[in-house]
Amino acid sequence: MDDGKSHSDKVRDSCSEACSYKPTNMHIVKILLNDQLGKLICLHAKFKDSLDQDAIVLLQKTPFPNKVQALCEAHLGRPFSECEELEEWEMRNGSKASLVFPELKADRVTDNDIYHRRLLKAGLEDLNTLNMTVIHPAGPHHFVKYTASGRRLVLETPELYADVVVPFLEARPPDLAWVDNVLNGTAEVDRVLFADPDKSLGFVLAIDFRWDLRQLNELHCLVLARSASLTCLRDLRAYHLPMMKKMLSEGRRALVAKYGRDSGSSSDYTTDTTEGRATIGSTALSEDQIFAYFHYPPTFYRLHMHFAHVDCAPDGGTQTGRAYLAEDVIANLEQDGEFYARRTMPIFLRENQPLLAEIQRWPQQQRQPKAKSETCECL
Repeated sequence: MDDGKSHSDKVRDSCSEACSYKPTNMHIVKILLNDQLGKLICLHAKFKDSLDQDAIVLLQKTPFPNKVQALCEAHLGRPFSECEELEEWEMRNGSKASLVFPELKADRVTDNDIYHRRLLKAGLEDLNTLNMTVIHPAGPHHFVKYTASGRRLVLETPELYADVVVPFLEARPPDLAWVDNVLNGTAEVDRVLFADPDKSLGFVLAIDFRWDLRQLNELHCLVLARSASLTCLRDLRAYHLPMMKKMLSEGRRALVAKYGRDSGSSSDYTTDTTEGRATIGSTALSEDQIFAYFHYPPTFYRLHMHFAHVDCAPDGGTQTGRAYLAEDVIANLEQDGEFYARRTMPIFLRENQPLLAEIQRWPQQQRQPKAKSETCECL
């Protein structure tokens, strides 16, 4: 019987001692990706209650809090003070005599002059948390996405897009149930910050699942277009400009209303995620700290705009050739209402993507950009 809950809601509800996704139930098949820089590992796994189904498990180390109070509450130490601040903290967390710090277990690595290195193994569990995402059951396209692979640069002409990319996408049903759940209000309702109900030009602004709400400079939100006919930049025309401008302005306004100076939650915003220890900190958000962009090609083919903090850590999603600033997209469409329909788009595809193989089978001469009179090459 359908109880109205999404799969993610059911997983969250069931993540107790009996959670089917706990390590004792997980069989690790293979490491798909180990990103040392991003502190992310992607695993091919199976769970004992569904060994006939494949799963992908993503584990990523969370960043350290940037507030002394949060570090102390995670038992890293006591706040340094020569006045009543220390007494106030100890009153809030128990008397000095009753404060219990976990036993620190560490291996000595080296001691050299003033430098002392240790490998900490236990004692800071409250500080060393992991974000865990389970895709279950996982399909072939998920494995393509989360498996390490080299990349190739392709010049996607309008003809290549129409003759190869569109038929390729149409032949593979999109995995967009989660998008519809957000748009329809059947999942992640608590993460929606703004909604425009218009069926053709409306959209929803929601907190992206990758942001754990701990630090403001890691802010990441998505604006999801309601119209299923809008899949990517290629579909945008001049008549979509009012929608895009509203996405940009309302998105920034909603984020500042939630996390800005006058929001009521900006100075010490907290959330119940990760045992109630999540904090954003004392820095309030302003509109000039938010940048918006589109991906091309997108991760999924339902038009969406990304919002991120200007001080976010650089990653593959914001690199040249992948991210297109929203203001630039709007300006290009104001000059040419079919700019992205006409333009040759440089795209990066991973070597393990079936789409790349499909493109490579296309005749070489047809992959070359046409003259500027026929295909817009301007920026």
